[in-house]
Amino acid sequence: MPGSVSVHMTTAHALEHLGKWQSALQQARRALELDPLSIGVRHSAITIALGARDYDFALEEARRAREFDPSDQVGIVLLAYADLLKGDPAACLALPLGPWAATRAMCLHSAGKTEEARAVGDSLGAQLDAGRYLTIHQFADMAAYRAWIGDAGGAVAWMEKGARHSPMLHFWHLDSGLFDRVKEDPVFADGIGRLRAQIRGRLDTARRELGGRLE
Repeated sequence: MPGSVSVHMTTAHALEHLGKWQSALQQARRALELDPLSIGVRHSAITIALGARDYDFALEEARRAREFDPSDQVGIVLLAYADLLKGDPAACLALPLGPWAATRAMCLHSAGKTEEARAVGDSLGAQLDAGRYLTIHQFADMAAYRAWIGDAGGAVAWMEKGARHSPMLHFWHLDSGLFDRVKEDPVFADGIGRLRAQIRGRLDTARRELGGRLE
């Protein structure tokens, strides 16, 4: 089915999980060529580009996504990530980041406004701990902020908090440059390894409980 967008994107995500980022991005690009108006396909292609460290492509497609829909919150945070990872925190701060306060904190930190970044991060952390969140990705975003400032333990803690609400890890997020400062830290590596094992265990338990209802 060479013309199937779903086949190409499913293959892209499978390759992503295997760590074959360039091959994954090739499949995602093909899916986007087949359906250039799909916002979901574009979002997926951008996330895979971030994981593949192809920040130029991520930036180009994130800008295009925002042109299609300026209010698209997912497109905005992906564009902010691309700006930040390309070394342009000013462009990131110019975006209407709304719920993505942790992304704003990362950009403030990179712009040298560390005290303001800390205040933004602390405020969002208190909000999330109180159960006031709009999307689970806000927890992963907080983990990225802690990683961005070199806090391996804090990054793991926020990933764990998010996993309590939804047993999901985004490989593209963890493998993007957002986590580079803690990636080799044993605290982070061991913590994420334990979290992955816990999530697999929860999923295995759910499968057993559902039994034949999955078919």
